[in-house]
Amino acid sequence: MIIFVYPTARSRHGWRNIRRTCRNSCGGVRDHFRYRILVSTRTARALHTDKLKFDERLAERKFEFDKELAERRFKYDRGLDDHKRRVALTEDVLTTFYHVKDVLVNARNPFSFGNEGVERPRRGDESEGLTRLRNSYYVPIARLNKEAEIFAKLYGSRYRFKAYFGEPADEPFKEIHRIRVEIVTAAEALIDSVQDGTPDHDPQFTKDMRDTICTATIKKMQ
Repeated sequence: MIIFVYPTARSRHGWRNIRRTCRNSCGGVRDHFRYRILVSTRTARALHTDKLKFDERLAERKFEFDKELAERRFKYDRGLDDHKRRVALTEDVLTTFYHVKDVLVNARNPFSFGNEGVERPRRGDESEGLTRLRNSYYVPIARLNKEAEIFAKLYGSRYRFKAYFGEPADEPFKEIHRIRVEIVTAAEALIDSVQDGTPDHDPQFTKDMRDTICTATIKKMQ
């Protein structure tokens, strides 16, 4: 703003005052504009600095949020995959157990059909009667050997199942193995018990072995 001063007297002193007043007024205007420009520059710099800091904090918060979200998603996906694997393994093992149960039930069946047991390796010079008797005792072993693949599949998943579900999960596998060994051992004992073709060489022993194959096994499976 420029101030004009009108003198009341035309004198040298008056004109000096007029020139001094004009210089002071114009200098004040210039100083005022310089101050306003300086303040405006400082303010703009301060605002720009604050904006940069705010943007930096916002970027950091966004990064942390995205990082946390990615970690949560990874854990969720990993947990979901692990759950799917557990379910698939459980279904497969349970199905195999049911199959093995049917195999064991069939192996303990006291009745034989057709030429079951004829694949038994003969021992020396066996008479026809001794061969037929030993073959009849060999039937449970032959039935189990015929299903060897299903037992291999079950035992193949044993340690993976144990790794997922802990030590107690191994008990059913041990029980299946024990039952199978009982059947085979009892059948081999019956085969070894007859030497001359006589089926009742030791009636009580024969009964006990047959009970081991037929009765004890079904109790274990129940």
